[in-house]
Amino acid sequence: MRDHPERDISIEQLADKYGYSKFHFSREFKKILGISPNEYWAALKMEQSFIELEHSSILNAQLKAGYQSIGTFATSFRKITGLTPSQYKDELENWHMCRHVKEYEEKGKRVYTHYSFDKKDLSTMQANTLTVACHFQDDFAGWIFVGLYPKFLSIGAPVLGKALYKTNQCVIDQIPNGEYYLGAFAIPSSDKLLTYFQSKFWLREFHREAIVFPLESPLYIEFTLREQKPTDLALTLNPMKLLFEAMRQKD
Repeated sequence: MRDHPERDISIEQLADKYGYSKFHFSREFKKILGISPNEYWAALKMEQSFIELEHSSILNAQLKAGYQSIGTFATSFRKITGLTPSQYKDELENWHMCRHVKEYEEKGKRVYTHYSFDKKDLSTMQANTLTVACHFQDDFAGWIFVGLYPKFLSIGAPVLGKALYKTNQCVIDQIPNGEYYLGAFAIPSSDKLLTYFQSKFWLREFHREAIVFPLESPLYIEFTLREQKPTDLALTLNPMKLLFEAMRQKD
C-alpha cells in the first residue's frame, strides 16, 4: 500500500494476496493499526499528494495520489486540510498563515483552543475535563498540539484541541460527552516552511484506547513525544490553519 498509493486495488484483492478473507483481514488490520484498511489507504494517498504538491502541479499530485477525478481529489483534500489544493500550494509558496503564526512566537507563553462545535450550544459543552502533559527526550522549542479525535487516526480537525507555545501542559475542558481518541504532536520552530506542513518533521504520540466521557474520575495523561516511525502514517491535517483560526478568534 505504501509502495503503490496510486493503484486502484480493492481490499478483497489485497486480502486474497496474503491468503485472508476480506473480513478477517480488515478485522486484524484494524486491531493492529487502530484504523481500517480503507482509512489507511486514503491517508497514504493524501500523504502522497502533499509530497507531490511541493514540486509539481495539482494535476500531477492528483494522479500520483490515485485520484481520477479532480473534483473528488479537491473534496477529499479540503475535508482533511481545510484548504483546496490550490490554496495549500499557494500557502507553500507564500507562507501567509505561517508568517502570522511565527509572529506570535515572539509573544511568550500562549495557549489557543480550537472547537469543532458551536460554543454557544450549552447542551453540547459539558463539564468534562482532561489534563495532558507532553514531555520530550531532548530540548524542544516550538508548538505542541493536543486534540481529541472521533477516530484513532488524526484526520482533519479535532473535536476539541489545544495549541501550546512555551508550555507543555494543558487542561482540556468543556468536552462534549462521547468517545474520543487523544493525540499529541509537536512542530519545532523552523525557518523551513515544509516543517510546518509535513508531519514527517513532527514529534507525536497517541493514546490507543478510546476515552469515554463523562469520566468516573479525573484523568491525567502524560505523553513522551517521539519522532515518526516507518510504520506511522502521515498526520493528514493542517494545524497551521486551525491555529491561525484560533488566533483570530482570540484576538
